Amino acid sequence: VPSGNYRIEFRTGATDKRLGAVSIRDGRGSWGGVAALPGGGKGSIVLVGADGAVVCEARLPPIN
Repeated sequence: VPSGNYRIEFRTGATDKRLGAVSIRDGRGSWGGVAALPGGGKGSIVLVGADGAVVCEARLPPIN
């Protein structure tokens, strides 16, 4: 992931929920938090650059 500032979002279908922000420098950055996720948790957590492009994605399975 290139150095820069990114939004962290949860996405599922048409739903986007902003979770926070992270600054990446020299390939390193960290963020932690707790969030209630819609839709049983199934979806993706993404890093979104200033231009709106997704640069990294983690897909989450449904929560039972």
